[in-house]
Amino acid sequence: MQIKTILAVFAMASLASAAPEPEGLEKRVCSGTRFCCNAYFPFNFLVISHLGSGCVKTPTAACTFPKKEACCSKPQLQSNGDLACFK
Repeated sequence: MQIKTILAVFAMASLASAAPEPEGLEKRVCSGTRFCCNAYFPFNFLVISHLGSGCVKTPTAACTFPKKEACCSKPQLQSNGDLACFK
């Protein structure tokens, strides 16, 4: 029975440490250019910080469901909608 209690304590401690900070839950302000992308993910390699595909530049953060909001300080948008965000 003590082993179950110890495991429960470790599980609760790991869940508590994995929870985001309260200020991290608020929507972050985009200081760069906003895009709506079909796919957008972090890609830290040399000077590239994020990559996206099917991106369209937008003045607001309102993207329809399948698209994700992307924010780039130094964007490079290709004619086919591919996006590279530089550091």
